[in-house]
Amino acid sequence: MPKSLALRIGGIVGGKRRRVRHDPSLRLQLLQLEDRCLMSADIPIPITNPVVPLSTIFWNGEAAPLNKDGNGKANIPSPEASGAAKTITITNYGTDTLYPYLRTANDGKDPNDSLNRYYDPQDLHSGEFREYVGYAKSDGSKYLGLPSGATITFQVPLALWDGDNISLVTDGTNLTTPMNAPAGTLFGYDPSAQISTAGNGQIVSNSTWVQGGSNYPVGQSPLVMFYYSTSPPLTTSDDAPSQPAEVTFRDPYLKNFIDDSFQTFALLNYDVTNVNKLSAPASMEASNVPITSGSVQSNNLQYYLPNKDFGWHGSNKDAATLTSLIKSFVTNQGPASVGDYYFGGAGWPQYYNPNPNEYIIPSGSNIFDNSPLNVHVGDPAVNRSHYDNNRWLLSSSGGGAIQASAGGDVLNDPNATMLPLEFGPGQRAVFIQNIASMVASKQAISFTISTSDPKYQGVLGTLVSYNPSSQVRAINITPGAGGSGYGPNTKVIISGANGNGVDAVGQVNIGKNGEIESVGLVNPGSGYTSPPTITFFDPSGRGKGAKATADITGGTAVVKLADGRTLPTGVGMSYVFQRTGTDYAAAAITNLWYSWANYYVKQFANFTTETAQGAVVYSSIGGGPQLLTNQITLTSPPAVPLAVGMTVTAAQGIPAGTTILKIDGNTIYLSQLPDANTPPTQTYTFGKPQTLALDAVSAQYTHPYDLSFAPADQQNAKLFAASVYESMAIQAVGLPPSPYLPTSMNLVAHVVKFWANLPTHDKSAWGTILVGEARDIAKSILRGVYDYYQVPDQSLWYPDPKTYTGGQKFNVYNLDPYVWFVHKVAGLTGYGFSIDDDLANPSATGPRGDDSNHFPSNLQIGFAGTKGTGKLSHATPLTNQEEWFPTTKWGSIQTTATIGIQQDGAYKGYSVITLTGPNPLRTLNQILTPGPGQVGAYISAPGFIVPGTTLIYFPNGVDDAKNPTIILSQNAISTTTPITITIDAAQMTIPRVLVNNPSFTNPPQTNAPYYTVDPSGPNVSWSFNGSAGVAGTGSVYTRNNPAPVGSQVAFIEDQGGISQMVNLTAGGAYAVSFLVAQRRLDDGSVNMQSLQVKIDKQIVGDFTASPTSDGRYVLFTSNAFTVKLSGSHRLAIVGVSAAGSKNSALIDNVVITGGLAARLGLTALNPPIRRAVLVKPRGFMRSSSVSGRVFASRAAALRARR
Repeated sequence: MPKSLALRIGGIVGGKRRRVRHDPSLRLQLLQLEDRCLMSADIPIPITNPVVPLSTIFWNGEAAPLNKDGNGKANIPSPEASGAAKTITITNYGTDTLYPYLRTANDGKDPNDSLNRYYDPQDLHSGEFREYVGYAKSDGSKYLGLPSGATITFQVPLALWDGDNISLVTDGTNLTTPMNAPAGTLFGYDPSAQISTAGNGQIVSNSTWVQGGSNYPVGQSPLVMFYYSTSPPLTTSDDAPSQPAEVTFRDPYLKNFIDDSFQTFALLNYDVTNVNKLSAPASMEASNVPITSGSVQSNNLQYYLPNKDFGWHGSNKDAATLTSLIKSFVTNQGPASVGDYYFGGAGWPQYYNPNPNEYIIPSGSNIFDNSPLNVHVGDPAVNRSHYDNNRWLLSSSGGGAIQASAGGDVLNDPNATMLPLEFGPGQRAVFIQNIASMVASKQAISFTISTSDPKYQGVLGTLVSYNPSSQVRAINITPGAGGSGYGPNTKVIISGANGNGVDAVGQVNIGKNGEIESVGLVNPGSGYTSPPTITFFDPSGRGKGAKATADITGGTAVVKLADGRTLPTGVGMSYVFQRTGTDYAAAAITNLWYSWANYYVKQFANFTTETAQGAVVYSSIGGGPQLLTNQITLTSPPAVPLAVGMTVTAAQGIPAGTTILKIDGNTIYLSQLPDANTPPTQTYTFGKPQTLALDAVSAQYTHPYDLSFAPADQQNAKLFAASVYESMAIQAVGLPPSPYLPTSMNLVAHVVKFWANLPTHDKSAWGTILVGEARDIAKSILRGVYDYYQVPDQSLWYPDPKTYTGGQKFNVYNLDPYVWFVHKVAGLTGYGFSIDDDLANPSATGPRGDDSNHFPSNLQIGFAGTKGTGKLSHATPLTNQEEWFPTTKWGSIQTTATIGIQQDGAYKGYSVITLTGPNPLRTLNQILTPGPGQVGAYISAPGFIVPGTTLIYFPNGVDDAKNPTIILSQNAISTTTPITITIDAAQMTIPRVLVNNPSFTNPPQTNAPYYTVDPSGPNVSWSFNGSAGVAGTGSVYTRNNPAPVGSQVAFIEDQGGISQMVNLTAGGAYAVSFLVAQRRLDDGSVNMQSLQVKIDKQIVGDFTASPTSDGRYVLFTSNAFTVKLSGSHRLAIVGVSAAGSKNSALIDNVVITGGLAARLGLTALNPPIRRAVLVKPRGFMRSSSVSGRVFASRAAALRARR
């Protein structure tokens, strides 16, 4: 994420981004998981680490900096001494101990500073800094961890201000395991790191580091441990039992070191990050965030005191609930199942963990980054677990061991297929366990031998089966345990272990004094799967004390030799049986992406090359110099319409591999920046989208299939396919190679995680604009829509993978089920996937330029909830229990307001609210307008405001006390009497009145002339009068205006009309909306039909097209209305053009919204009722005779695909 900070409205601020990680149906799973959630244990601070004064490893206002490279400054006071201390408060709402720590490499530099200086030049810039949460016991012993129910507030040293990784560790078993020991790389703990501790209220290096704690067990008190290692920094591994989070602090204090007004004001940027992995629930909220308007620069800065805590961000679930959902996702059973066909019955992969009740899952990008697949067959396995080097990180290769080793007897036959194995002490059990798990994976197991002879190197064949059944090879007297007094008739008793093995017979050899010297083997027997028990029987009863053990052979490996391969004879053998990694998840996802790309290419099979004159476009960024953009304005469009993904070439200046990124009228957006020598105007050639070819290796792993869609779905499918294709085509140019993945999977991986280093991205500053445009396309398709600007209705995002679409038995619009799981099932507001999620990155700020302000300065973190419940109800709750959203960062608001009509400006005629509650400007400045692709905060007032209405604009700014007004997205019922309103950005159910046959799919128009005036028949539901009817594809009405939803529309000519009866309830506010277009004639002219919308005899909306209408469909929404009586009412849409004018309007997708909405929030498991259509405004069209709301859109609506 760029470190430049944006303005508060619509902006995102961030530090350096370093990639590192009750529904009744859940009751049974929750009960089963209650004992799992966390692993409690006392983890003592290691005594091996040298304890040093804090001032020797962390700078904190000492006269001289620790860093001696000349960049540090002398005599700078500490943050605490400057009033700029930054703190974190963590509360553990889980039932077991949590082990939090912060870490950084302290290598952050300000990219906007003229000298590119460090944020912290005082500390060292090599090695790794950490700060651990711990506790001390009354006996003086010190431990790491935060007990269940406890809260700690601690200060963060300057070295840890910039882009810290926060690890919320749920199992401390390996927390301090040395990095060079088994499992030591999970957390990378350096046993030689220098450490220092500070207890509760203790002043160390002139600062109080632990500033408070509560609810600790009796005899315990909070502490923090500082850690500095000279070893290279190690981030917490993705398979570690830890939930990652991130935080960045900024403050005017940084003016001591850098010169950048965008980095030197109070700021807290944070997130619970699920970019790489998901392990456990956590919530975060900034404390004491100023509510302000104006600015220092404009000399109108205004604070609206008191400061207020932001709402919580992340998850308010407890650990057991989230774990049960993750388990459901992994096992493919329950609410998070992806269905039987997305992964062939398998669920989402998980990270290997020896604890079977620990569920940690990868993100979509880590499916590829941590894949067990390696196209270089025979090479060492890749991406091995940090727990066990003989396991892959992920279960997507079937789980189980990677390899198993065994010795072997000398062979006499070079073509042998029955290989007798041999094991040393303790090796047999390990081999049997490993080989069983490998066989259970149902994957091919190859075998090699250890040899220097090239003839026998490489894969020799595959394992067919392993038979552990063995013979007794020897019976060995335990040294010093030959016993005494045994008579000559003593016999050896060989008892098969666990009842296995028979027929082994031995002969006892007696020495002097009746000592058993040895046991000879008469018959080795058979069927032994473990060494039998050896005892001795002396009929004389005098023998005693002898002990012996049996040694058995290693069983038999049945193999199939590869063609032309043989085995060496006459020498001892050492075998290695190894699985070749596969990846069902990466393969399935890649197949789906390529299927969409192929579907798109097929749409242009008959397209021939087109040419057009065009001029390059220059523009500026933020008023800066004119830059060559990626835009070309065509003098006139080609005869055949151009499309996204088409190739673009020209005589000069267009880089190879350039395609059409997007189209806006006559402006073409290119996927690469033109060269500086591109002529101002020239002829451009456009070719059809090219197949994304599979190379020979990729073809072995990637198998696209054909997608097919019903006529009603084909338009949306083509739009979605275009976005998928172009996202892949952009990344395919200059794709960095993968050392182990096939190119096809590597390409999809780069789209999922969005590789920002696109070709030409660094040609000029405009490259950031180009990257942003490409990124938005990738974000859109991962949300399951072709363009989230055009489809801002978030209830249409994240389609359920189980729904059958595209001719497949799963949802082909779901390109990454992890994104769906995070948002729709788990209901998280952290980083949902590898591209920055709009809900993911809260930024709490003070006003830029006010050096006297240091707020916000505290970050609250709640683990496993936002407050304590049950036995932990005494735990300190997060101070704001409302949820954070981009447009209501302080949480939901209830106040009073009046409703009127905006009288001037761009929003003239819109409904507008005027806040009337106490301190309205303080309320107004807790609301933000929506950023790109976001939905504004919902506003509700039953009986006055139509459910689903959002806040979209402040017509009088945010500092006019006489006019604290906000424009509404839909017309409301005006009132001069203040009413109670609720403003809440949580997702809402948008109630919809049943309208039958809303897209006029009945009766089907399958025969020429493909339209019917006054149709009738089953399921028509509408009444038609005058020159009104239904038209399908190919009719004179639709050939220049294709149906936006489905394949049929209604037409209303002259004074014709359509109507049907609908059920409405008294007291609710309603609105009618539909897609409408003027009929476009063959000569390019457009009809001018006017319409009225009526409920019974009440006119609720008038529509008159703009004189500049081009015949595209627009979304019309009526005025808000109510009815006096509940029951059946007639909805009518009638034409009002002069009789005989032959003006026709086309209607599609009629919707009535209204009634009472319900708040869902992001914690709901069930999908909301979806609005039938919402499209991004493209231009407001209004004439003096229009009431209602009209929005134009290039594309019409997105059909529900749930």
